[in-house]
Amino acid sequence: MRKTPLVNQCYYHIYNRGNNRRDVFLDENDLQYFLDALKLFNHTESLGYSGQYRRKNPQEVEKIVSLVAYALNPNHFHLLLMQNVDNGISKFMQKLSTGYTMFFNKKYQSSGALFQGRFKSVLVEDDSYLDHLSAYINLNHKVHYIVIDEKYRSSFLEYVRGSTSYTDMCDKDIILDRFSAEEYQIFAENSVKSTLNLRGLQDDILME
Repeated sequence: MRKTPLVNQCYYHIYNRGNNRRDVFLDENDLQYFLDALKLFNHTESLGYSGQYRRKNPQEVEKIVSLVAYALNPNHFHLLLMQNVDNGISKFMQKLSTGYTMFFNKKYQSSGALFQGRFKSVLVEDDSYLDHLSAYINLNHKVHYIVIDEKYRSSFLEYVRGSTSYTDMCDKDIILDRFSAEEYQIFAENSVKSTLNLRGLQDDILME
């Protein structure tokens, strides 16, 4: 049990990494399965870990969390979530982690824990933190010097282009109510620059 329960209608930075820092996304299909699972398991009537669920009329589907932003790196992931129902984040993350682990172990003929224990969570306490956290997640490849390739995905394009193959993944209004797409791109890039500078890094790293 968590020492501090996760609260409904509050935003949380949720993250975890591979056990022993191992890569958990080895190709584009792995990323796609995880992205599909973000949808499949965000449902009050999702079934087990098989990726199947009973589908009602879309207007009647109750999401247990709202996904605001995501980043999938080769050996870890970041999610920005709002909890919609009691224990929603814990239920969602249990199904997501277990379902993806089963998929990964079957695909690569491995066994055992894929992720490093229980997911970590940090409460987002104000709008400024929420904005900067969304930038940190959306441009996470720049924070970790990760080349964008078949082993990386984020929700950044949803915010700045408004139309990608993952357009329906995120509930962006909480962020984009305060920015246009162009304003958000400038804000996010400046926010990450500040993060890198605080870590003693050079500005031109962001332009690589």
